[in-house]
Amino acid sequence: MNDSADIEKAAERLRIALSELAKNLDPILDRMSRLEAAVEESRKFNEDRARLAQDLDNSQANLAIVSAREAKMSELAQKTRKELDNAIEDIRALMGENHGPEGA
Repeated sequence: MNDSADIEKAAERLRIALSELAKNLDPILDRMSRLEAAVEESRKFNEDRARLAQDLDNSQANLAIVSAREAKMSELAQKTRKELDNAIEDIRALMGENHGPEGA
């Protein structure tokens, strides 16, 4: 055989090998694409989880602040109620003293 025929046969074998390689790579590339999509989904899931954890921490901190304020308001309401009760008792006592002997 001559060099030209040998080169032609080698070129044909190369084309066939490349075609087979491309056929075999397609499933691998498809699998890689699906794995990349799964990695991206996992990354987004982790970001969401981190954001939700931060939101939960913030909510718990806010709840602690609100609870502390609520306790302070309750304490102030109780003190105010006591002061009002004392004022009412004082007014009743004064009214009883002023009306008691004179009204009799």
